[in-house]
Amino acid sequence: MKDYYKTTAVPNHTLRKIFALTVVLALLIVSALGIYGHSKLEEPLTYFSDPREFEVKKGESVSSVGQRLQEEHLIASVFSFRLYAFFRPESKVQAGKFLLDSNMTVKQILENLSYGRGLADEIKVTFVEGETAAEFAQKLEQAGLVSRDGFVAAVRGFSKSVDYDFFSGKPSSATLEGYLFPDTYFFSKNSSAEDVIGKMLENFGRKLDGKLRAEILRQGKTIFEIVTMAALVEGEVGRNFKPGTVLSKAEQERLSIERRLVAGVFYNRLRANRALESDATISYITGKKRASATLEETRLDHPYNTYRNRGLPPGPINNPSLDSILAAVRPAETDYFYFLSKPDGEAVFSKTLDEHNENKARYLD
Repeated sequence: MKDYYKTTAVPNHTLRKIFALTVVLALLIVSALGIYGHSKLEEPLTYFSDPREFEVKKGESVSSVGQRLQEEHLIASVFSFRLYAFFRPESKVQAGKFLLDSNMTVKQILENLSYGRGLADEIKVTFVEGETAAEFAQKLEQAGLVSRDGFVAAVRGFSKSVDYDFFSGKPSSATLEGYLFPDTYFFSKNSSAEDVIGKMLENFGRKLDGKLRAEILRQGKTIFEIVTMAALVEGEVGRNFKPGTVLSKAEQERLSIERRLVAGVFYNRLRANRALESDATISYITGKKRASATLEETRLDHPYNTYRNRGLPPGPINNPSLDSILAAVRPAETDYFYFLSKPDGEAVFSKTLDEHNENKARYLD
């Protein structure tokens, strides 16, 4: 009697092919997830600073913490946060209050929550982008941490500067101006000036990551030159905003665009061997923060006067934000050689001196 149903056997070599393809597909998926997750680990949600306190509750899970971080706009991806925590099981978040920032990477945030110090018994000090070391010193003294003179002296003669590789290219005569990263910090009540400086330099080193340093090197520039340019950009853009003003997203985006355009103008003038004519450098000399320099001030005999002297000034004129540093590294490609700031703070750009004079007559006279 013949069987009505026959069992068809799958050849072994076919099974092996299916198994191999399944393994390859699985590896490709895992690799893709790994690449995606790694890219998100190294990419902050924003490049501007938006610090705030974040509390981890006792017994709270990593998943819950990640979800709240995303809801509070500190990270872009819950998945990348969970992925990093999965591959770093020793990174167990601590209960307590922490200072986090939207310009920190997922990796930095998780490590801060796992190994960082909480906010108890510490003093909070906020340093605003574009402020000088002397202005930082004033805030530290007001907070009761260190004296103004003691901090200024430490900035001028910081003895541990050889420990930081980002000082390569910095003249020995230059101070730490430009390298004291503006941010919100929590310092121990018994911190010394050197402790404060060390914390700010470590933050600078984290923000100026390996990729950014490699990009600067490829351009044939030094970090010192980039920081000097970034400080000029910081001093010129958004000068009408009161220091510490909380800006809207639209205002932040506008400033970011303007910073890159201003950097483009300055690089164009450097290539053409023209004086930079930065009013921000005049403010640095005089200590008077005005929208524009007077004719008499532009004639001052001073190494930081970029009306009289061509090229970059001898060093940074303030401590710039990460966004201004990025503008100095990645300026806008433009034909502009001039710009001015309208009374409302918006920058207006022009290609020729005639156009610039027309803009001055329209917006400033």
